[in-house]
Amino acid sequence: NQLEEQLLPLQGVTHEENPIRIAKNILGVVQITAELFHCSFEEAKKVNYTDAVLAISKRHEEIERQKSKIK
Repeated sequence: NQLEEQLLPLQGVTHEENPIRIAKNILGVVQITAELFHCSFEEAKKVNYTDAVLAISKRHEEIERQKSKIK
């Protein structure tokens, strides 16, 4: 259940989609996962997809709370 393996099948490339854009999106998710889990890029690719999405969601909620406090 590695992150990279979970993301790649979900991003089936059609003739209308740009494979470079898809690769950049996957790279971004793996980089964010590495930052949130304080690990290397290679270790982040092995993180469970569900755990990565939950960590990203939690971080997003924290940012939104900080924004609301600033307002």
